[in-house]
Amino acid sequence: VRFSRKGAADFFALDLVFSKIEAALIKVSRANCGEKLITGALDFDISQAWIDSMKPQMRDEQLYGLDALKIKLPQVLFDAKNQKIVCKKFLVNADGDGFLSEISYSPDGNEILADCKFTKANALPERLSLPRIGVRMNVEKSLENAEYYGRGPLANYCDRKSGADVGIYSAKVKDFLELFPKTQDTGNREDVRSLLLSGGGKNFKLAFSAAKRPLPFALLPNSQAEMKKANHPFELPQNSDSELRIAWNVCGIGNASHGPETLEQYRHYFKGTVEFSFTFGVKKASASAHNIGLKCSADALPENFGENLQAEEVLPKPNGKLISYGADVKLSSIDEKWSPKTNDFTAAGAQNFAFHTLKEKNPNAVVDLKSSQKICEIEILNRADHMASRTAPIEVSLSDDGKNWRKIYESKFAKKRWFIKLGGGEKPARFVKVELKGEGILHLKKISVYSAK
Repeated sequence: VRFSRKGAADFFALDLVFSKIEAALIKVSRANCGEKLITGALDFDISQAWIDSMKPQMRDEQLYGLDALKIKLPQVLFDAKNQKIVCKKFLVNADGDGFLSEISYSPDGNEILADCKFTKANALPERLSLPRIGVRMNVEKSLENAEYYGRGPLANYCDRKSGADVGIYSAKVKDFLELFPKTQDTGNREDVRSLLLSGGGKNFKLAFSAAKRPLPFALLPNSQAEMKKANHPFELPQNSDSELRIAWNVCGIGNASHGPETLEQYRHYFKGTVEFSFTFGVKKASASAHNIGLKCSADALPENFGENLQAEEVLPKPNGKLISYGADVKLSSIDEKWSPKTNDFTAAGAQNFAFHTLKEKNPNAVVDLKSSQKICEIEILNRADHMASRTAPIEVSLSDDGKNWRKIYESKFAKKRWFIKLGGGEKPARFVKVELKGEGILHLKKISVYSAK
């Protein structure tokens, strides 16, 4: 797709290549001459290489399986009325939880406006500590000189930026990489209005500008994927394209290597949708970061609104034969005060919860399939109201005799739904146990056990 302003010089025109499979902008070059600008997908990003100040328990993206998101229902749409191209897709974990990513591109004078909208999908909780939420892209490596209007001159974050003044700073892209003994993510700059990249004897600069409010920008000579593989900086590839990340927000990094973890106010929890915008395009070689960084307001607040999107179409679906309907259920205890009159845990599951145990250690429910069955999938629905948060952590185990158990699944988080696909194929068993670990109360809505058809 060629973006050019009617009547404007070809100098500013850009060619954009989109992938329908990835639902992403994957390449940007100058029209006519073909000079490369953006060389790798401009796409949704929550990634971050190791940082020693962030303890493993802060890595919620790993605990929730968000470090291995899969693309579902990708679309590249042309909105003729509004003259924009929209890249839309779901990015979900094995449970069908994740994000709806919508990035649209439209002409904005001699530049292209990128409007980014990311919505949590299904059961992702509000209190999810993500390293960042934004976009990343690869940039042509010959554009080795950077000038930006933001906080500097060294790396800074939302919880350590008061000593980093807003100004105009210049550096080589390679100098944004700080050479720690062990490779760490770095390069972040807060409150950036604009960034100009130049070099290679080119007669232009590649420009990026925050459109509504100053944004966190992170620039490095290597990608996060490359940094995660390198134990030490000397192991990093020396001829890679640069990586630029632009974010709605970046989590503070705290001081957990020698002190407290990141404070709550710097974790940027959210539910529903976040939005941010920026522009990109080419400028004359005489352009300065100050002149192009005046579009946004330092007083504007991060945009966040709405509720999680409930997207049934991306939830994993059972493929097997239902074998548990109406099966007997044995509970570790029954709280007569709160328990429903009928327990439909293995049947319709029509109530908010099918049963309610007493508060006890390791409360559980055991489903008896009457005979040994080759189990391939299990679906468990949590209590369907505000008390569902009690159901964590849980374990699911199988047994042939109801006495000797083998654990097949565990979850540290209370979810609306757990879908368990048994790895390695079918598992023969007669009994299925769902157990809340530790002191607590167990109350679930429904269980469905499947065997291969």
